[in-house]
Amino acid sequence: MEYAFTRYESKALVSQDEVYEEVPLPYHWGESVELVATKDVSAVVDDSSEVERRVTTEELPPSASAGEELGKVEVLVNGQSVGSSPLVAKEGYEEAFLWDRAWYAVEGLAQRVWAWLLGYSSLRAATGMTRFGDESLDIKFSRFSTTPRSCHADGV
Repeated sequence: MEYAFTRYESKALVSQDEVYEEVPLPYHWGESVELVATKDVSAVVDDSSEVERRVTTEELPPSASAGEELGKVEVLVNGQSVGSSPLVAKEGYEEAFLWDRAWYAVEGLAQRVWAWLLGYSSLRAATGMTRFGDESLDIKFSRFSTTPRSCHADGV
């Protein structure tokens, strides 16, 4: 019996007010909200116990107050659920203005186009393609690279 008491002990596996997730804010470039646990989750474990914390969040609302529930952290020990805690916003945030939403959409589109162009140029370089479209238009690979170089059309 003493063996069990020395080998196993109750440990806090989730601590109240500790951050367990950081989620990007909707339509706010580079901003995020930290999600903290609202209660402790403890379990009896030993050194060989496999502890896993699973965080789940829904799509964030446009705005939230500090303390608003935005997710959950579940604790599993050796694959078995031993408890969970709601996750709440550590600090509140405001809804993005219409201008911010529009800018977010335009900037996101520009990034996708740029990524497509870079991906296309990488494909062209890997396959040795030097023509774009019909054979009379010769656009060199350097046209899409990030360093400025000359671009030739019709061999000129």
